[in-house]
Amino acid sequence: MRKFIHRHPGLVPYLVMFFFGAYVLWYGCDQHLFGRPRSGMDQYTILDCAQNLLVGKLPAEHYRYSYSYTVFLTLVAIVAGGKLWLMRLFQLAAASLIPAVVYRTARLCRTGKTAAFLAGLLCCASAPLVLISLDFLRAAPLALAFVAMLYFLLAAEFQRGRGKDREARILAIVAGLCGALCVLGRENFLAVVCWAPVLLLFARDRRDAAVFCGTLLVPLAAVILFNGIRYHSFQLVPGNVGNILGFYGGAAGEVSNVRNVLLSVPGHLRDMASSYELDNSLSVYAHRELIPPLKILCLPFNLLWILGAAGAFLLRRARGIRWCAVFAGSYIASMLFFTVFYRFRVPVIPLLAVLAAAAVREFAAMCRKRQLRTLAAWLAVAAALFALTWVSPNPRRSADERTQVAYVMIFNRRFAEAKEYLDDMTRCGQNSRSGRLVLVQRLADDRRFAEAEAYLDETTRMGFDTVTGWYYLARSLHEAGDVPGTERAISRLKALSKPR
Repeated sequence: MRKFIHRHPGLVPYLVMFFFGAYVLWYGCDQHLFGRPRSGMDQYTILDCAQNLLVGKLPAEHYRYSYSYTVFLTLVAIVAGGKLWLMRLFQLAAASLIPAVVYRTARLCRTGKTAAFLAGLLCCASAPLVLISLDFLRAAPLALAFVAMLYFLLAAEFQRGRGKDREARILAIVAGLCGALCVLGRENFLAVVCWAPVLLLFARDRRDAAVFCGTLLVPLAAVILFNGIRYHSFQLVPGNVGNILGFYGGAAGEVSNVRNVLLSVPGHLRDMASSYELDNSLSVYAHRELIPPLKILCLPFNLLWILGAAGAFLLRRARGIRWCAVFAGSYIASMLFFTVFYRFRVPVIPLLAVLAAAAVREFAAMCRKRQLRTLAAWLAVAAALFALTWVSPNPRRSADERTQVAYVMIFNRRFAEAKEYLDDMTRCGQNSRSGRLVLVQRLADDRRFAEAEAYLDETTRMGFDTVTGWYYLARSLHEAGDVPGTERAISRLKALSKPR
């Protein structure tokens, strides 16, 4: 195994992420998760549009999602024959390239082979990255395009230094195409990819900046022209600018919208830096509770950016690290105007992994050189920042989200786990009544009447309104022909129904 890892250090992170993600997918499907998205969700809209493209139906004017990701999903649907689980698996296979590209990028950043291998494994340890790779959202492919753009830019510079001008020019073209995919994936990348020509102007051959810009602008111009002809809107996504300002700034006029967006930046910066994975329709914490393998992926985002910032500072004179830090920082800055859902942080995870691995390498070097005071100071600062940005998830999670988790446990007959989970909700001050009543109904449906009655007694003693539960249990016992049990349930029901 050690020999295989030594010979294929880029392949191993790919296999780790793919097989682990495939296991999460299998376990989740076994728990009746990862089905077709519900109507009204972003995933549903994107998937529906991708499937409509299969029959030649173009998106309507109000479609405000990534064209490039929609086309990618259409191609995946063709290969998978429309089977959703297979589409998820194929997308995972593509997203699993991320740690492999991260490894190669870290090598070009001169972090060393061991640190580069660690960078790839850090991506595999991110639960949001693995989970989002299995859903019909653009975050994982965007992360791949983003880190690939950086890799090809660095590779072009590397080849230029070896005197291979033709190879360098081709790599710059590929980098431009990756940059175009980033912008077509999410428009905020315009504020990110514009740094590439700036950095290239200070590189070995300034003509690479022109090559990159030309390759970048051609696909963007084609999409803008298409939107102008078909939808009469010369934007990358028709009507999206006004839609974003209205959604995040409120419908109080353009000036007020811009002001409200700017005033929200400090709060968004706090959310960006925290460990809490803010969800919208796809919760990391809910899936982690339902899919135990996800609990192994415990790398918090705040630790990743703290180590990444340390790596960027310690190796600020290294060109590759400096470029990586510029792109990561510009992406984070571009997202501070929006609510920082965890999927918005996913595209920067690969770049932070490169920087974090560089920091670990520098810390190890300090230890070898006996620079223990310097190391202790760095670790103390990192620990302080980690403590300041750590957020306990359960208090911030909504009762509805946790109740849905309980429902899934009950549906899958994980009754012992459901009871413990509902008790934990009660301890956290969240209303677990509906989950408890659903558990009673499921136990009664399974003819586990004694267990259902005992749990109802316990729930009643805790002060919950259990009239509905006793009524359902009495009816179930009556249908089963259990006369004594029916009489007991009716007696309790009458006692609870008396006015106090």
